[in-house]
Amino acid sequence: MKRSLILHLCLWMSLVSMAQTKIALIVAIGEYEKSTGWSSISSQNDVPLIKASLIKQGFNEKDILVLRDAEATKDGILKAIDSHLIERSSKDGIAVFHYSGHGQQLMDDNGDEPDGYDEALVSYNANLRYIPGVYTGQNHIRDEELGGRMEILRRKLGPKGNVLVILDACHSGSGTRGGDAIRKHRGTDKPCAPEGYDQTLKGKKADNNAISGKASDEKNLAAMVGFFGASPHELNYETEDENGNGVGSLSYAFSKAFANADKNTTYGGLFDKIKVAMSGFAPRQTPQAEGDLRNTILGGKIVGKLNYFKVDKWEDEKTVKLNAGEILGLFKDSKVAFYDIDTKDPGKAKPKATGIITATSLTDATVTLDNSLEKVKAMESWVFVVEKNYGKLEVKVKLDIGNDQLKKSIISEFEKYPFIKLVPQNSDLIIDEGNKYSRGSQLTITSSTDMLLMDEPVDANIEKTTLQVIESVKSYSQASYIRGLDVNDSRMDVKFEFIPITVKQEGDKFVEVSRQELSSKKDESGNLVFKGEKDAFKLKITNNGNKAVYFTIIDIQPNNIINLVIPNPATDRKAIDYRITPGQSLELDDDDIMIFYPPYGNEVFKLIATETPLDLSSIITTRGESSRGDVNSNPFSGLFSESFKTAGSRGPRMPNVPNGSANIYTVTFKVVE
Repeated sequence: MKRSLILHLCLWMSLVSMAQTKIALIVAIGEYEKSTGWSSISSQNDVPLIKASLIKQGFNEKDILVLRDAEATKDGILKAIDSHLIERSSKDGIAVFHYSGHGQQLMDDNGDEPDGYDEALVSYNANLRYIPGVYTGQNHIRDEELGGRMEILRRKLGPKGNVLVILDACHSGSGTRGGDAIRKHRGTDKPCAPEGYDQTLKGKKADNNAISGKASDEKNLAAMVGFFGASPHELNYETEDENGNGVGSLSYAFSKAFANADKNTTYGGLFDKIKVAMSGFAPRQTPQAEGDLRNTILGGKIVGKLNYFKVDKWEDEKTVKLNAGEILGLFKDSKVAFYDIDTKDPGKAKPKATGIITATSLTDATVTLDNSLEKVKAMESWVFVVEKNYGKLEVKVKLDIGNDQLKKSIISEFEKYPFIKLVPQNSDLIIDEGNKYSRGSQLTITSSTDMLLMDEPVDANIEKTTLQVIESVKSYSQASYIRGLDVNDSRMDVKFEFIPITVKQEGDKFVEVSRQELSSKKDESGNLVFKGEKDAFKLKITNNGNKAVYFTIIDIQPNNIINLVIPNPATDRKAIDYRITPGQSLELDDDDIMIFYPPYGNEVFKLIATETPLDLSSIITTRGESSRGDVNSNPFSGLFSESFKTAGSRGPRMPNVPNGSANIYTVTFKVVE
C-alpha cells in the first residue's frame, strides 16, 4: 500500500513537471539609444495592454517577461528568447512573442529575398542609417534570424504546441507628409542599405512579413501564427486609447480581440476582429497574418470570455468595482444590473440592483449604484451589461491658418460641436493653409495617417469655406466612429459574403455572366482585394441566428463617405423589403449588382441586423435629423443618428444601446487601381 502510494505520488509529480506551460515575452522599445537616430514612440503603453489580455486568457504574470528599452538590445532580445521562451517551454505548451518598436527593411545579405530586402526588427542599439564599414545592419534582427529562433521553439514544443507572434512595427512604407501633426509611426520608408544599392527583384512579389520559411519537417513542429500591423509597403501608425495615450494600432486591436475571444475562436476569427478594430483608427493600414488561420487560438487552451462580470471590490453601499474594464469593452455611462449567481437569462429575472459605470481603466470599472446594495449581496452577484456605451466620438484638430478672418470663422463654428477639440499638437487632423500671405491660398485637411481629406482653394465667401471644413471634419469623425462599431447579439447573427462575378451591360443595368471563386480575390493573408472599375459582385446573406430580422448594409469609403448599399438607392425598395428568417440564405438579384469605383484604399461594409426595419437612408439624407414614421423605432437608430448630428449639449459621449437592439457584421477589404 505504501509502495503504491509512493508510485502514485511520483507519477503525479512527473505529470506536474510535464504540465503544459504558457509563457510570453514582450519586447517594448520606445526610447532608443540616442546615437542610433531613431525617434521616440509609445511602445511602453502597449505593455499593460498585452499583459492584461494574456492574463485574462489564463497566463500567469510570473510567466510573462518584459524587456524595455535598454534591455532590448539585439543580444538581450535573442538571449531572452533562448532563456525564457525556449528553455522554459515544455512539450505541448504555449509561447507568445510580442514586439513593439521600430521596423525597417535591410539590405538582403544572402540573396533569399525576392525584393532584395530583409524585413527586420530594430533593437535598442540598431542604427537607422547604413554606414559602410561602420554599421551594416549587425544590430538589426533579420526575419530569418527571428524565424530560426522560432523554429527551435516550435521543435521544443512539439506538434501539439502553439506559438503566437505579434509584431507591432512597420517594415517599410511610403513617404509621409511629415510635420508634428502626423501621428507617430513605427519604422521608416528609408531602408538600411548603402547608397545606390541595386534592388534587383528575383521574383514577382516582394516578401511578406515572414518570420520563418517552410520547414522540411513541419509536421514535427508546433503550429505558429503571426500577426503584423501593416503590409511590407505601408507605415504602421500609432493610435490612442480611451484616455488619449499613444498605443500601437495592432497592440490595441489585438489586446481587445484576444481578451474577448472564446475557446472556439479561430485565428481567422481573431484576425477579422483585429481588421475591424483597426479599420476604425488605422484605416490606411492593411494588417497581415501568416500561418494556418483555421486553427483555434492557442489550440483552444484559453479561458474564454464570460458574458457576465463579477464584483472585485465593494467600496460602500453605492460604489463597487468590477473585475473588467476597457479591454473587455466596458466604457463610461454603460448601464449594468446585478443578478443572483447562475442567472442564465437576465431578461427573465429581476435584478438586485442597477447602476452606471462612472469610471474605467484598462482592467476595472467603477459602478455607482442606483440603490444601496450590501457587501454580501454584491459579492454574490453576476453583473450584466443591459445598456452598452460604445465610447466617445471625438476628433482633435490643429489649425495652421494665417488668414485671421477664416480662422475665427472656423473656430466659431467648431464651438457648436462639443466633439471637436482644438489642440496645438498630437492631432487627428491638421487644417493647413498654403500661401498664407498672398491671394489664392489653398486649404488642406490631412489626417494623422496621411489621408488627404480636403484640398480646396479658399473661397472669397469665408462662410462657404468654413462649411466645407465643418462637413469634412464631421465626416471624418463619424466614419472613424462607425468603422470601429461592434455590436453583438447572437440571436440576430446575420452575415454576408461576396460573390465575385463577371457582367455585361444591357441598357442601363448590369447582368451576371459568370462566377468566380472568392479565393481569387484574396492576398496571402486572406485579405480581400478588389480591382476598381473592374471587379463586380453580388451579395449572399445568411441568417445564423434564431430571430427573423431586417438587414441594411452601409459602405464606408476610404475618404470617409458613408453610402447605403442595401436598400439600394437606385431601386424603389425600402428597409422593410429586406427581411430574412432563421436558417435562410438569399442572394441579392441583378438589381443589386455592384462594381467598385475610386477612391482607392481600405473600405468597410457593415451589415446591421435589427428586429424592426432600420431606415438609415432617411438618417443619412437628413444628416441625423428626424426621420419618418415608426421605421426607426429601434434604439440603434438613435446611436447612428447621433453620430451624424454630433452637435448640442451631449458632448463627445454617445447614447447607450440597449441589449438586443442590433447585431453588426463587418467586412474590411481593399480596392486597388
